[in-house]
Amino acid sequence: MKSIAKALMVLLLLPAAVMGQVFKSPEFSYQKDLALLAKQIEKNSPLLKHFYAAAKVAAADVNITPEEARALVRQKLKELKNEDLDKVYAKIEENDAGETMIGVVLHVLMNGLSNTDDSPGQDYKLALGGGLGVYMMWTLAQFILMPELTFMIRPLLQEYGSDKFRERYSYLTLAFTAMYIIRMQTINLLLGLSPNFGYALGGKFKDGDDDWEKIEFDDFGVKRSNFALGITAGLMFRNAMIIRLTYNLGLSKLYENGDYKMYAIMLSLYYPIWKR
Repeated sequence: MKSIAKALMVLLLLPAAVMGQVFKSPEFSYQKDLALLAKQIEKNSPLLKHFYAAAKVAAADVNITPEEARALVRQKLKELKNEDLDKVYAKIEENDAGETMIGVVLHVLMNGLSNTDDSPGQDYKLALGGGLGVYMMWTLAQFILMPELTFMIRPLLQEYGSDKFRERYSYLTLAFTAMYIIRMQTINLLLGLSPNFGYALGGKFKDGDDDWEKIEFDDFGVKRSNFALGITAGLMFRNAMIIRLTYNLGLSKLYENGDYKMYAIMLSLYYPIWKR
């Protein structure tokens, strides 16, 4: 009797137990099968391996300049005679033709005099100055053209014995910089020349502990105009910010009666604020 009762209990509870279970069938994804199949083909196919090897050899053999590559593209477009493709490529060339930027520049400079006399007891020193200005920059293929207008303070320092003679000039300077771009992976290296013209807006001098006095350009024989040539090198980052080091070689005389010329060593930071 007990065995029969147990058997009846099992028969009653078995459907409930079975219905309470959740059975999940294996997932058969068509996309997954295709992905696995592609991996196996890529791994084991001699034909694909041959294609990969041929592509690497072909890429290694290609050694043409960007100008030669553009010429090949133009030639192929001419053969295809497709107006839509011609329009698309013309737009691409228009975008690559040049980029215009406007920004602000900050200069920190060490200013001094060259062509000085070797008089006993006189020592000409470099003096700290600076400048703030605006610039416009055009990027054309591998070249940068950059006109720049800057207000600059250029001091001079001369020591004789225990005394110091100081001069301080304020210039409005217009520079035309041309630089060649050496493109690298993360930054670009810049090398170039920067001829510039400065016009003195004012000047002061101080002898020892005396007060500052105004320089009268006509009476003191100081020339207002200043011509110079900058030899520059710098780094251009991805955001088009530029850090430049420039040696600004004076070309014109500072005084009417004398061979003194003003030069400077400048560290400059260029930051773009508008780009098209």
